[in-house]
Amino acid sequence: MAAYTYIQRAILYPITALRAGTEGIVKVRLFVNSDGQVIQTEIIESTIPLNAEGRDIMLQQARLIMKGLQFVPATGATEEELGINYRIQ
Repeated sequence: MAAYTYIQRAILYPITALRAGTEGIVKVRLFVNSDGQVIQTEIIESTIPLNAEGRDIMLQQARLIMKGLQFVPATGATEEELGINYRIQ
């Protein structure tokens, strides 16, 4: 799926998170208009620990990455949910 390829290429692991070994999954709800544009994002779940180094940057980046997605135009607005997996390999 093109969305996952875009997400993988767009993720930049924050240096502070990388050094601290911070990992987790961020799930984002996307509000998509009928033109296929993401008009709003909302973090709905995160497994990144609350006080983890780089957490705020990771959440902000997840929202920005998802905002850059483009969907196929539809007859009406839709909601989608996607996740970003921050994992050190």
